[in-house]
Amino acid sequence: MREGNIAAWRVKVGDKISPGDILAEIETDKAIMEYESLDAGIVRQLLVAEKEPVMVGAPICILGNATEDLADVSAKIAAMRAALGAAVPTEPATTSTAAPGAVVASAPQPLPQVSAITTGHPATAATAAAVAPTVAHPPRAVGRVGVSPLAARVAAEMGVDLKRVVGTGPDGRVVKRDVVEAANRQITVPMLSAGSVTPAFEDSAPSQMRKVIASRLVESKNSAPHFYLTKDIDMDQAMALREQILASGPKVRISINDMVVRAAALASRKINAVNAAWVDDGGGRPMVRHFSDIHVGVAVALEDGLVTPVVRHADKRSLSDIAVDIRDMAEKAKTRRLDPEHYQGNTLTVSNLGMYGIDSFTAIINPPASLIMAVGAVRYTPVVNKDMEVTVGQRMTVTVSCDHRVVDGALGAQWLQEFQRIMESPVGALL
Repeated sequence: MREGNIAAWRVKVGDKISPGDILAEIETDKAIMEYESLDAGIVRQLLVAEKEPVMVGAPICILGNATEDLADVSAKIAAMRAALGAAVPTEPATTSTAAPGAVVASAPQPLPQVSAITTGHPATAATAAAVAPTVAHPPRAVGRVGVSPLAARVAAEMGVDLKRVVGTGPDGRVVKRDVVEAANRQITVPMLSAGSVTPAFEDSAPSQMRKVIASRLVESKNSAPHFYLTKDIDMDQAMALREQILASGPKVRISINDMVVRAAALASRKINAVNAAWVDDGGGRPMVRHFSDIHVGVAVALEDGLVTPVVRHADKRSLSDIAVDIRDMAEKAKTRRLDPEHYQGNTLTVSNLGMYGIDSFTAIINPPASLIMAVGAVRYTPVVNKDMEVTVGQRMTVTVSCDHRVVDGALGAQWLQEFQRIMESPVGALL
């Protein structure tokens, strides 16, 4: 991860801060997390505006006492920003030194990290909680210390000369809004012609979540050779079982998706070879990693993307436990309050678009799993029985995407057969 956003400041200039006070809410690709101060002091300056991207390792605010001269610290900030624009580190720094009387601290833990500068006394840094299982990539230089990375990208896209833009951000830094306002001042409205073939459009910067989704799924599609297996599942007995459960007045309402998640986990327990991933041993050699536990990721749609909370040990959980788990994590996901352990470590994934009336689709594998199942809607359809009579039955189409490096066609077919067997005879298996 290269950058995050200040979702909201919890403090303002002049506030007195004690260790443990919340300085800001940091937005990453998956969650909004509170950022605690480990130091005491008075907020002298906020260096990053709300909603503005901040690079890994960049300073975000200055804490000190009310009378100290900030000249030395300002010089340090400029040096840090210059270093962020020019350096290409191979791993995150564990410490940084500042001018006398000030300390800039960085996190030795997995990124992202955000630093605060304190004046007047030594300090250590508060850092945002780690939310990504991999180390962040180094930031790219933007070519000008006084320009935010986002502003530089937007300026390049909109054809704005940054030398003609006056910055309104901290210390005169050019931020996105400055570039957009400059672009609006130089835009002229062209006359429409009958021969015009370019539709009207508006560009917008993707959210942090959208950028991570794009990166991860492009990597998955390009690195994992996908193949697909599709089956129509007879849902008559599963639907009847669900009606019986609901009629008994359970404390939690059981959904078809809850039954699908448990059946998928049980199928992976029986056909355990699919519960594996293609990994690098760290020295460039490929390995197949076989997982002992079965953790099912469940795709949850959000306004600006999706996230996959993980139901852990789903093969050992009851339907009601799974239902409660999925609903609790879905609510947290929609308010961006998931902790990292809630969405990491899936060994297979279920993506269900049946609630939108979609009959069938294919899904892209969600690493580290080697299998994802796309679930369609339960629908009524004509069925020919063994006596060659046409009846009406309930069917659900599922399509499994498999990573051919780990799962061959026959193995994937065995897994799908086992899933079908469980769903079509659910009374003994799912309860």
